[in-house]
Parts: sequence; C-alpha cells; structure tokens
Amino acid sequence: MNLRKKSHLRLLLIGVFSVFFASFSFAQSSGEKMQTISGTVNDATGTPIIGASVVDNSSKEGTITDFNGKFSIKATSKSSLTISYIGYTTINLTVGDKKSLNIILSEDTQKLDEVVVVGYGTVKKSDLTGSVSSMSAKEIKKQPVLNLQQAIQGNNPGVVVMSNSGNPGAAMKMRIRGANSLLGNNDPLYIVDGIPSSSDVNVNDIESVEILKDASSTAIFGSRGANGVVIITTKRGKEEKPQVQFTVNTGISNLAKQYDLMDAGAYAESVNMYKPNYFTATQIADYKKNAGVNWQDEITQTGITQDYQVSVGGGSNASKYYISANYLDQTGIILGASMNRLNLRSNLSTDLSKKLKLDLNITYGRQKGINNTDNGWKGSPLWVAPIFSPTFQVYNSVGQWNKYDNLSGPNLSNPLMVLKERNSDNQMNSVSANTKLSYALSDDLKFDVLFGLMNTDAQSGSVSNQWVSASATGASKSSSGTYNWTNSNIVTYHKNIAKTHDFTVVAVNEQSQFNSNGFTATGTDINPISVGNDNLGIANTKNISSYRSQSSLQSYLGRVSYSLLDRYLVTASYRADGTSKFQGDNKWGYFPSAAVAWRVTEEPFMKAQELVSNLKVRASWGLTGNQGIDAYATISKIGNMSHSFGSGSMGPGSVVRGVDNPDLRWETTAQQNFGVDVSVLNGKVNLTFDYYVKNTTDLLYSSIIPNYNGGGVVNKNIGSMTNKGYEVTVSATPVATKNFKWNTNFNISAYKNELVSLGKDTFKLGGIYAAGLTQESPFAMKVGESLGSFWGYEWQGVYKTSEATEAAKYGLKPGDNKYLDYDGDGKITSKDKHIIGNALPKFVWGFSNSFSYKNFDLNVMLQAAYGRKILNTVYASASTVLSDATTISTVDGRNFWTPTNDNALFANPASSTGKNYIESTQFLEDGSYVKVKNLALSYNLDRSVIKFADLKLTLSAQNLLTLSKYKGYDPESSTAGNDTDGAIDVGAVPNPRTVTFSLQLNL
Repeated sequence: MNLRKKSHLRLLLIGVFSVFFASFSFAQSSGEKMQTISGTVNDATGTPIIGASVVDNSSKEGTITDFNGKFSIKATSKSSLTISYIGYTTINLTVGDKKSLNIILSEDTQKLDEVVVVGYGTVKKSDLTGSVSSMSAKEIKKQPVLNLQQAIQGNNPGVVVMSNSGNPGAAMKMRIRGANSLLGNNDPLYIVDGIPSSSDVNVNDIESVEILKDASSTAIFGSRGANGVVIITTKRGKEEKPQVQFTVNTGISNLAKQYDLMDAGAYAESVNMYKPNYFTATQIADYKKNAGVNWQDEITQTGITQDYQVSVGGGSNASKYYISANYLDQTGIILGASMNRLNLRSNLSTDLSKKLKLDLNITYGRQKGINNTDNGWKGSPLWVAPIFSPTFQVYNSVGQWNKYDNLSGPNLSNPLMVLKERNSDNQMNSVSANTKLSYALSDDLKFDVLFGLMNTDAQSGSVSNQWVSASATGASKSSSGTYNWTNSNIVTYHKNIAKTHDFTVVAVNEQSQFNSNGFTATGTDINPISVGNDNLGIANTKNISSYRSQSSLQSYLGRVSYSLLDRYLVTASYRADGTSKFQGDNKWGYFPSAAVAWRVTEEPFMKAQELVSNLKVRASWGLTGNQGIDAYATISKIGNMSHSFGSGSMGPGSVVRGVDNPDLRWETTAQQNFGVDVSVLNGKVNLTFDYYVKNTTDLLYSSIIPNYNGGGVVNKNIGSMTNKGYEVTVSATPVATKNFKWNTNFNISAYKNELVSLGKDTFKLGGIYAAGLTQESPFAMKVGESLGSFWGYEWQGVYKTSEATEAAKYGLKPGDNKYLDYDGDGKITSKDKHIIGNALPKFVWGFSNSFSYKNFDLNVMLQAAYGRKILNTVYASASTVLSDATTISTVDGRNFWTPTNDNALFANPASSTGKNYIESTQFLEDGSYVKVKNLALSYNLDRSVIKFADLKLTLSAQNLLTLSKYKGYDPESSTAGNDTDGAIDVGAVPNPRTVTFSLQLNL
C-alpha cells in the first residue's frame, strides 16, 4: 500500500472513531477512588458564569456549568481541575478532601482582548487597524432568527439589511457601506471557515461572525472584497464529553396591517358618485346588511413555522467533532406559499501528528419552495386584493370561480382564484466540503492548505391552467447547476522579539474556478393541462434554451502586520487578481492597502489615569475591485432570430448579438477610513467611531446596441461614484450585580451616495415596473444624484375653486390634479419630471438591550431606517380612478374633490380631465420606520429541577410593532430589489408579525 493510500485510510479511521466513539476515548485515572465533586463558578460580583469549562486534567473528563453556574464531575482526591471561561483568568486547583467547590473567576483584561478572524488569519482585537464588526454565537442566540442576515440586521453599524419580501425563504438584501457598482453584484463576500461560499449557513452552527468594512480589511480579498466581507466561523468540537443540544422553535405569523378599505355598502355608494346609478338602491341596502368580501382576509392566512435543531459536539485531545442537523418548515402569510429546508453539517478536527492538523467540514442542504417567489407585479394577488370590489362574489351560482371583475378594472382576475389555482415550485440541493491541512514548520512558521468545493443543483417549474391563464394553458420547467472550487495555500510567519517588536507575514497563492449550466423549456396550449410540466412535448407551442459558462480566478497576495511596543501598529497588504472574464492586459487587477493605528492608552503618560482603559486611533486606505460581469461579457455572442426567408412562415435562425470589447477593465474602489475606539470605566462603556470615503471608478454598465448595428448590449466602463459616511457604536453595562445585569448597545450609521459621472451621458432611466400605471421608469440615474432616485412629477394638490384661473392656463379646472410646471413652459409634460426623492435611508440605527434577573432573561431589539421614500402603487391604484383600476376602494379615496369639498385629497374621478400620475410625490410616501424587531423573554431551568438536562424556555415576538407613516403593508418590503432602482410596492409581500415559542435542551 502506497503512502497516499495509507494517509487516506488513516484519515478515514480517525474521522469515524472520533465521531462515533469519542465518548469512550478519554483516559481514566486508576488506583484512586472516584467521587462526585460539585460546585459553583461565579464572577467577582457573584453572578453565575454559564458555560464555564471544568476539566479533570488526569482523566480528561470534562463538563460545563449550567444556568446557575453549577457543575458536578467525577474525580479523585489527587485530581487537578482546570476551570476556564473566555474573558476570565483560568484557575487550576487540586481537589483534595473537598466535596464542594465555590470558585470565583476574575476578569482577565488580556483575554478580554479576544481574537478576531480576518482574511487568511486572526488578530487580537486590540491589534486591529481596520474597521471590523463582530458578533458571537451568544449574541445571535438572543433572537430566534432563521438566517444570518436577520441576526445582523440592526446590530452592526455601516451594514444595511432590508427584507424586501416576507415570503418563506426569501433572500434579504445586505449592503456594507452602500453600493459600489451599477452592473455588478453588490452583495458582500461570504467566507465560511476560510472558503468563499454562497450557501446558507444554519445560524445555530455559527460560532462567530466578523464583518470587514474598510479597504485595509477587505483588500486582502481583492476583486471579491469590494462590497465588504462577512467571515463566518462555524462551531468546532471541544475537548470534553459529548454535549448534545436540542432546540425547537414554533412560530405563528400573521399580516400585521391592512389597508383601510370601504365595506360593500360604502363602496357601492362611492361608486355611484362617479358612476351614477351603477348600483341600485336595493343593491346598496343589501350590501349595507352584508359587509361583502374582505379580499385581504381571503388571500392571507396564519403562517406556521416549525424549526428543529439538534447538535452534538465533543472529542478528545487529539480529535474533536461537531455534528448538527436543522429542519425548517414554514408556511407564509400569503395563501399557498410555503418552504421547507434541511441542513446537515459535520465538522471534524484531528491531530495527525504533533505538527500536522486536519480540519474537514462537510455540509448538505436541501430546500423546496411552493409559490414563494412572487414579490409583486401589476395584476398580482397582493396588488389586486385592495383594489377588488367587495361586492364581487368569490364563486358563481354553480360553485365555480367568478373569474373577472370588470368593475374594478379591465379583466382583473379574482386574487383568491389565482392563489388557489396557480402552481409554481422550486427546489435546490447543495453539497459543500472544505478541508484545511495545517503544518507547523516551526514555532514561528505555519503552512496551511485549504481546498473547498461547492455543488448546487436547482429545479423549478410552473403550471398555468385555464383559470390562471387568460389565453392558453401553459407550463415551464428549468434546471440549473453550479460547481465551484477554491484552493488557498497560505504561509504564515509570526515573530515576537523581546516583547517590543511583533510582526506577522502572510503569503498566499489562491485559485478558483466557477462553472454553471442550465436549461429552460416552456410550452403553451397544453391539453390536458393536468399533466402539468411533466410532458411538455404535448404542447402545441414549445420553446427551449440552454446555457453553460466557466470562469476562473488566479490570485497572489501578501500581508505584513507590525506592532512596536504594543502601541504603534502598521498593516500593509498587496493582492494581484487575474480573471478569465477580461482580455489581454486587462486580465489583472492590483489591490494594495495600508493601515496604521496608535494605542494611546499604552503610552506612559496615560498610565497614571484610570478613567480611559482603551483609546485607539486608526486610519487606513486601500483599493478593491469588481469583476461583476458575465463570463463572456467581453466577446460577441450568438443569439436567435426568426426570419421568413421569403416564405409565408417564420423559421428559426441565428444572429451575432453585441460586439467585442477587449478594452473592458476592472471596476476599482478606493476607500479611506478614519476610526477611534474608546473604552472607559474599565470597559463598562465602549465607543467606536468610523468615517469613510469610497470612490469607485471605471463603473461597469451595459449599453444597448441598436438592432441595425447587430442589437444586444455591450459592456463598458462608463463613470464613477462615491459613498461617504460615518458609523457610531456605543455599548455599556450600566448595571452588574449578583442577581441583575443590564447590557445595552446602540449603533447608528449614515452615508451619502453620489453618482459622479456616467461617461458621455448625464442621465439614464431605471427599470420598468407596473407598465401602464407608469408612463416610463419611475427611477433614474442622474449625475450629481444618488442611486435609488425617483423620477417623476411634483404633485401640488388638487386645484381649488379659487384657483380656476391658474388651472385654466394648463387647460384644467378645479377638481383636477395640480403638478409643478418644472420647466416653466406652460404645459405639463414629461419634461416636467425631475428627481423627487430617494429610496436610500439618510441613516439607520439599532438599539439592543439585554436584561438578566436570576433565571430570567429579557432581550429587546429595535431597528430603524429614517429618511427613505417608497412609491406605493397599491395605494395609488386603490385610491384613484385609473385605466387599470377603475374604482376607489380605500376610505381615503372617498375624499375627492366636489364643489362642497374644496380641500380634497384626490381629484374628482367623475369630472377630472387631467392626469393621475402614479410616478409623482402624491404617492411617494415616507418609508421611514422604527420596528420592534425582537422581544424575547426566557426562563432557565438547570439540572437540579429536571434532572437530565438544562432547559431554556423562551417566548418571543418578531416585528411585533412597526411605527411608520407608510400607508401600505410594510415600509421595509419592495418589489424592486436592485440598487440602481429604489423602493416600489407593486404588491410586495410584507414581513409578517410572528410570535415564537422556543425550547432548548442541553443534555
């Protein structure tokens, strides 16, 4: 057997035995009588320390303290016990003749200076020169969140997290210090255990999260770190007997708010005011006796969430393991929407020798969603329901669906019918594995080899039967897959000379490859439609498309960190990235960075004072890049085009689309950061302040090529953009006694985005939403303005009787809408459109408070966004008469102009000859909000009560209360999810209000 096979066999055996027989791998003491030793572990104030480690150094038997700081362990009189907890001094003691121990751990200021994970290594928090936010597993557990973004929201300055959709499994939008790119993806880079990853991580598996924000921290990742970096470290096994944790979260969700709509009687009376005699007096009298149909109630339901988590971890001195499983089943608040997800994880660590260590992490995920991808469009159920007539009956006289309500709008479909009859599903399987081999060449020199791969397979399909499809039945099926791998080879040299000079040198070679493929097949006029999308071959009209792409990245990087006298800190890095996406000399991008910091409190002149325990000043600069284009974006492509070729029927053909652009180059962001860290009163109050400026040049963007010149698009470097902002965090422990403790954290951040240049252009329209309701895109990119700007008319109210002369100048009269003549030409045309608002918040803040009293814990988390706008097309369509929504259903909408109601909110729907422009300030609402994101009350029971385990019971509420002027369902939701467009509600799914009961057992 060759050495390689022997190595593989040895690894396999070690992995198997470490997982299944770890509980039997501890050596037992001999010759001494074993006895049970009990005790408590408290801090200096008498507060119990939960989770402190107690280990018998002879037998290696170990345990942890319970919720009351109590423990029990088998040991002999000669046993030496080690008691430790992060942030406190470690105590070693001999048992002797003691049967009960009362142990007090004091805070260790050196250990409180915890290690922070950064790119390709770790660093003491006190030695950080960049801007980094951290979260621990303890902080994440304060909220029963379903994904990492929910845990981050409101807890980290400079990080804006928005939940655009409340659908089960919907992705959240996260931006670190704003958006940098027009074309590229502005999502941060996620690093899981050292390897880039795009898959979800079970929040229960997370040990810590670091968010790298400034360029000195992110430049080490080069082209992949332009949007910030989120480094996730998952849990590892410890040297202890198996620790089993079981958690159940059960949640009940509902729609937190409804539009204030008229009942059937009021609606019928209102309709008769602008559509005389549409309803008879008898009909109105009957409707007043019966409130009619509340379509908002019809299309919503009580959502149920069931979340089950189990994990086991432990190990010996040589091998450790952590294994977990998570199953989530969630039904949404919109009828028919659901999602379920299964995640499995296995983390193994083993010492192959004194110098060689192996980590192996394997994860599997499976997710399936049903009708959970719709987030609004003109005609979607959430857009239609507030508009639909309450006098319209769900079913006809023979029990079939009443399909169309032509009173409310032309061919508006019954929203309940659409939800009941539609069928779309999606599912994804993912497998990822990463391994890390660490070899200590010497005490100062270490060599790490990391290899990670990730494979995903996704399928989706939809079926439109005769009820959903107006013209012909149809179905579709698609499949896609990705296969990515990354290899990093890291050399780390660390040296401390006479406690004066401390430096670390890191050199890395890295290569990655990204592969994707997929196909889509559609068919229309399928008979029978009962076959769904399982036999698209019987469709009368069929279409199929497919794709495949591959790209790669080669990188070289180095970083030097130096500390002089533990007070003067310098970090410098340089990375070179070569990508297959660009051509020629433009393949390579170069990304340097530098940072300095001064620990003022380490100076001799600060030693005499006791007020300030830490004062550090930081400054940094760096470059990052963005290659956010398709794999073949710089070359021409072949597209399809039908042509008659002189015959009477069209035939398929091919045509060249787009043109080569070998001059396309990297998008580059330069960032400067200045920061201050302050701790006073021996760390009881902490403050962090950062100010930054980000300048992005060579913006990547797509330009449309006219059809006469080949058609398609060409990618260009067209301009520049800047982001400026500040971040402030204040944390404190106002009270810390034996029975009561209060921790508080407040953070606030703000930034200003400005589009500095668009090359030859100064203005570009954004995407199209609700075509027909709006004349053109309600969004625009304009030089001198920020991304997310709204493009529309300035509404100035409704012309009053006294303004008849002014109205006549524009061919209007009292009762018509009044819009600003922006260009002063005496006409209201599209030339009067201008920037009327912005979707970016002026600032966001989060305020978290944790209280503990004996066995009770209370957590209150507030999160807010201020100064943002959102265009509410649902309220507009339900409050005015339009071509697509021809009646008024809101209570507000009844306040329209008449000769006796001169101060009306809305134009007269019967007599108005002017326009109702949706893309105007009339329906551009204040999207600011304050939310009670989490309110959780927990009670802890230790083993002395239930004998076999520690138990934690929690009752919590998420999105319990929203304070906002927004008239829609949820100011946080938006149909638009990109950065060039702003926030618009075309029936976006709101985030539900949820009450959750949680049970956690530690066995």
